[in-house]
Amino acid sequence: MPGLPSAAKSLLKHVLERNVVSEQLRRNQRTLSGDQEAILKAALTTHYFSDLRYYPDPPESYLASSAGARDLSDHLTNRLLVFRSTIVPWIDSVVPLKDARILEIGCGTGASTVAMAEQGAKIVGVDESEGALRVARTRCELHGVEAKFVQANAVDLEKATDQEEFEAVIFFAVLEHMTWEERCASLQAAWRILRSGQHLIVIETPNRLWHTDYHTTDTPFFHWLPDEIAFAYSRFTKRATYNEIFRERSDEALVRFARWGRGVSYHDFVLSLNIPEDCLPVDSYLRLFLQKQRLGGSLLRYSQRQRDEDRLQRIAPNIHPGFLCADLDLAMRKP
Repeated sequence: MPGLPSAAKSLLKHVLERNVVSEQLRRNQRTLSGDQEAILKAALTTHYFSDLRYYPDPPESYLASSAGARDLSDHLTNRLLVFRSTIVPWIDSVVPLKDARILEIGCGTGASTVAMAEQGAKIVGVDESEGALRVARTRCELHGVEAKFVQANAVDLEKATDQEEFEAVIFFAVLEHMTWEERCASLQAAWRILRSGQHLIVIETPNRLWHTDYHTTDTPFFHWLPDEIAFAYSRFTKRATYNEIFRERSDEALVRFARWGRGVSYHDFVLSLNIPEDCLPVDSYLRLFLQKQRLGGSLLRYSQRQRDEDRLQRIAPNIHPGFLCADLDLAMRKP
């Protein structure tokens, strides 16, 4: 919203959010006291920002930097606010969350888990990181909601969930952090878990087809590069820290490179689920939901991003528009 005075921006943001979040959803949201936020901050510092795979500097020095302060603020409050204001209303329109059984892959530190659990969903959260899960448990306790957490690789979904049934399996900002083999195996496992009429939902996953990598490097055309070239080019990308990491190529370095985040596209779903590209059963996608809910979409329809999506659609008219957005936020209903 460039060019608007700050007061006008705040008012417009308020109007847009009110159009998306129902009063019922809003009433179910739970806030933390200052003391509770301090407990959550301590848990994040001790258990999450101390993970040397992603944060090689001591937590105190990283969190004292401007990047670290933003990162902490995102994990402490900002991500939860975003989930509540956009993602949860959309999911609730696809799978009513009250009493819904949800398998959440990539639950991380639990912000998304809380946003769904406070609406009455029965969540099983899966993540590889023990530290992230410790924070997620603390966050749920502080918010007064219940969820079950399992430390596991998404490839082992069926074993990790002990053959439980779910109305939806959600990949929450996690597919982009898998190797191709893991991504394929986990999508296949999720599809097997679901029965006809149930949903596989993908959230906050950068689209490999998009012209700019806003997720990992802030670099144009980085998504389009083959992994080998992208690995070599990483030292020329714009994001500090990332452009210093991948200098020596090895099998371990290539896996770590994938873990930092690579784009995903409809091709992954065609290959994993063995469904032709023009038959992928997309039931809903976030972009369209927001356009319908927010003032009829009049504020979004003429954006540059919309024009870019329209160009992709003209190139590939048989591809569902949910696969042509900058991020993949879509729900597929199993036939």
